[in-house]
Amino acid sequence: MPREDEHLQKAIHNESFADSLDLSERCNLEWAITALFYSAIHYIEAYFARCGVHCLDHNQRAREIARDPSIRLIFQDYRELQTLSTAARYSARVFAEREYRLHAKPSLQRIKSATGH
Repeated sequence: MPREDEHLQKAIHNESFADSLDLSERCNLEWAITALFYSAIHYIEAYFARCGVHCLDHNQRAREIARDPSIRLIFQDYRELQTLSTAARYSARVFAEREYRLHAKPSLQRIKSATGH
């Protein structure tokens, strides 16, 4: 089971990658959204590592978020990022940079705040 600091390192790496991309290019925007989702996963897993919990998949993580009174308020943010990431990877949907700045990035910020990062 990875330690809290290992998850944090991965979360920061993914978020930095997303921030480094030129969002005016469609492919970059899709990868930036996906990287933010994976960053969120690692911020959440860092929090859970501190609590002695490890999630094996997205469904278990969603259940643990919903159950934990300290972070249950970020459940919608987690699902928002998951939905955006899934659409970016599997659908033909065209994203606007505005969705990244007004939805994805603020969702990640709320997750970081709630998990103490």
